[in-house]
Amino acid sequence: MKKSTLRFAVYTLLFFHVTLVSCQESISSEVKIVDKSTVQSMLEKVKEGQVQLLDVRTAAEFSRGAIPGAINLDIRGADFKEQLEDFDTDKPIVIYCHSGVRSSKASELLKTMGFTKIFDYKGGYSDWSQN
Repeated sequence: MKKSTLRFAVYTLLFFHVTLVSCQESISSEVKIVDKSTVQSMLEKVKEGQVQLLDVRTAAEFSRGAIPGAINLDIRGADFKEQLEDFDTDKPIVIYCHSGVRSSKASELLKTMGFTKIFDYKGGYSDWSQN
């Protein structure tokens, strides 16, 4: 009787551990929608290299203005996915485009690539450049 009780306890603990770990992984890979003030508060961490800032607009759009510290990779570029492999999947990443459509698509792609801390700036550069 004691062996079966012990076995039950071990299996129960194992089940809860697996469930907890899988829930944490799915939660951590969610895309968080952020606004201008959140991005502004993260800029110091971008400067320090603790947060990655990715602009997924075209090079022409980027040349007309960008959020300080941003790296530009055109989501429509043929090698976009390959270039993302240079980024750290465990480090927080903020993504933006002009208004939010392309950054949303990029966020979903990053999620499938194993990025765990994704922040999508929905207002994009359009919102950023307004006073």
